[in-house]
Amino acid sequence: MGGTGQEEDEMADQELIDITEDTTPALDDALYGVDSAGTVDKRLSVQNVLSLISVVDDTTPQLGGDLEYNNKNQVFNTTLTSDETASGDIITVTFGESVAFGKLCYPDPTANEWMLALGTNAAVKHPALGVALESKANGETGKLLLRGLIRSSTYFSAFGLGDLLWLSDGTAGLWVNAAPSDSGDIVQHVGWVLAANYGYFNPDYTYIEVA
Repeated sequence: MGGTGQEEDEMADQELIDITEDTTPALDDALYGVDSAGTVDKRLSVQNVLSLISVVDDTTPQLGGDLEYNNKNQVFNTTLTSDETASGDIITVTFGESVAFGKLCYPDPTANEWMLALGTNAAVKHPALGVALESKANGETGKLLLRGLIRSSTYFSAFGLGDLLWLSDGTAGLWVNAAPSDSGDIVQHVGWVLAANYGYFNPDYTYIEVA
């Protein structure tokens, strides 16, 4: 692009004035960035601006490259709007049996599917490495939480703030707030209680068997 620095400044100013005063700017209108030397080094179309504004409404946004935090933080929701919801690291998997929201699951290497976890050595159904986020039947795919916050009055209403949570040795997929202690039980810490009806799933990848 030719022209003097003054001409480019005037052009950039005009573009900004035009888009400010124009209540219906065309998508190919442009915003220009000018550096200290008066050189136009950035160009952003109205369409790009609208895309940035509407990213909040995009339910499936995608990055075009690596996301740099720039010395900032990633802030997670600590309150969820409704019961039986979750926020965190979520993937889609295939379940090998019927599951319901909030059930602790383990990956079965033979079936290559996720099933309900159980803290006993009578059957190898541990360690719990995920939480089912949907009710699904055997062979169906659904969402699985790998780490994050869960709101559920079904599982956490009887627990207190700060309670440590463990994989149950008696009921498959269940959370308990007392570590299993009978001979042959599997003791795996899977999370803790963040608030009333809120659990934070952050499973320990190691576990012990009670002698």
